Amino acid sequence: MASQDETASLLKRTPLFSGLSPAELDELAQVAVPRTYEAGQVVFREGDQGDTCFVVRFGAVKITREHGGRTIALAELRAGDTFGELSMFGGEVRSATAQALEPTAAVALLAGDIRRLLAG
Repeated sequence: MASQDETASLLKRTPLFSGLSPAELDELAQVAVPRTYEAGQVVFREGDQGDTCFVVRFGAVKITREHGGRTIALAELRAGDTFGELSMFGGEVRSATAQALEPTAAVALLAGDIRRLLAG
C-alpha cells in the first residue's frame, strides 16, 4: 500500500488536482481510499450513481459506453489518469463503464471530501 506522501505526489501529477497547495494535497491524500482491481473487474457501470472519482496508481482501466446495442471503447487510462469525476461533480449517474484491463491500483476520492477541501 502506498504512503500518504506517495498518494499526495500522485494527486499533484493529475491535472484535476495540480493547482492545490502541498498542504491541500496532503489533506486530500489523508482521505484517499486505496482500491485494487483484478483484470476484468468492473469499477463502476454506466447508469450507476456516482459520488467518487478515481486516480490510477498503476495498471490500466478501460472506459466504455453502450450505444445502439454495441459497446464503444472511449479511453484506456494508465497511471496518473483520473476517471469518474464527471458524475461526482454533476450529481448525475455514471455516463460510462470503467473496467480494469489488468491488475490495477487506484485511489478513490469521495465528492464530499473534495468539496469540503475546495470550500475550506
